[in-house]
Amino acid sequence: MLFVRRLTVASEFLERRQELLKRLPPSSACIVPGYGLRYSTQGIFYPFHQSTNLLYLTGLNEPDACLYLTKDKTILFLQPTSPEKERWDGPKTGLQGAKTIYGADEAYDISTFPHFLNDLIQSNVKIYTDLDLSQNGLEEFHIQEHALSATHPSKDSSLSQFFKFRKPKRSNYKLSPILDQMRLIKSHNEIELMQKSGDIAGQAFEEAMKATKPEMTEHQLYATLDYHSRMLGANALSYVPVVAGGKNALHMHYVRNTDPLKDGNLVLEYGFYASDITRTWPVNGTFTKAQAELYQLVLDCEEFVISRSKVGTSLNALHGLSYEYLRRGMEEILNRRVNSTEMERLYPHHVSHYIGMDVHDCASISRNIPLEENMCITVGIYVPESDMYPEALWNTGIRIEDDVAITKDGPRVLTERAPKQISDIERIMNHK
Repeated sequence: MLFVRRLTVASEFLERRQELLKRLPPSSACIVPGYGLRYSTQGIFYPFHQSTNLLYLTGLNEPDACLYLTKDKTILFLQPTSPEKERWDGPKTGLQGAKTIYGADEAYDISTFPHFLNDLIQSNVKIYTDLDLSQNGLEEFHIQEHALSATHPSKDSSLSQFFKFRKPKRSNYKLSPILDQMRLIKSHNEIELMQKSGDIAGQAFEEAMKATKPEMTEHQLYATLDYHSRMLGANALSYVPVVAGGKNALHMHYVRNTDPLKDGNLVLEYGFYASDITRTWPVNGTFTKAQAELYQLVLDCEEFVISRSKVGTSLNALHGLSYEYLRRGMEEILNRRVNSTEMERLYPHHVSHYIGMDVHDCASISRNIPLEENMCITVGIYVPESDMYPEALWNTGIRIEDDVAITKDGPRVLTERAPKQISDIERIMNHK
């Protein structure tokens, strides 16, 4: 739920670049573009979020930058220092800072990158990148190398124009699968940053539980969580939080967050390195008997799956365990058979995903591979309004999610600071 932006020491970035080069064939190069600013309207930009692949390899967190890496040199293209721009936007790293701070052998103005790339494309070098060199390349990255400043963006980017009209076209090799393999295995520093993120998020959840009361809005609860997260040291939320009261919790990615919280309903909230936590609690501070029975099933299932999260198993294997656990549990609660079709409605998502610098990390990695280092567990049940279910459970959505590091000694829960036992939640909410 939280994003802790402080990464690690410069030597680790260098080690990552060296490891990447070892995985590339001879006479090859890789291009890793960062992101530019994105604008909601003219002159009004969204908070900047860097490409996590560029962050992973350099730590550079400024818009309009690109890394070029070979076995012989590291080159950074970025915005140079400029008194005129810095009057608006504040100081930049600049070309000299790219070398002294980020370890580049060479650094150039981002506006020279199209010419550099054009020469590279004409060569026989194998290019590993996630840019589409056959189409409009950097357009999707919103890089604006001719922008006067963040508050005065240019309407046209010569980088985009370069890709639009350049001929002949050039194919390339995908870089992200190689980087995903590297990012899948977390270093000690990364695990500790994720632990810090989990601790902050856990404290913020506790404060949000204390503040919850009937008729406050989902947005007010969102603001409470955001406030405490930032005050405790988080840089930002890693995604738009889901704050869903009552039947809104049946929608996995509900983010409108505007409805009032009703007495007797449950509220489900999940929302930086990233943490990804979900907790569910009663708006009035006390679970009903039916809510408590269903909640305890989900909690028991989550703890069972975490206990089985060990080196050698896979996310898909864990999903199978969670599916059968919840199916049998629902049969006991409903006192009837629950088939696979019904389970698709009650439990519509996968139990887990990889987590790291991105909330959904390493997208190219299969969920069938044996686990080694870090993962995230999420378990949920969603009961719609239907005559198939007791009225006391109608429109109830319960999800409990924790971040787990897989170690040789077993699972390490990085987000245990966030309360999830029924007795702890009710004690906190009733200030006992």
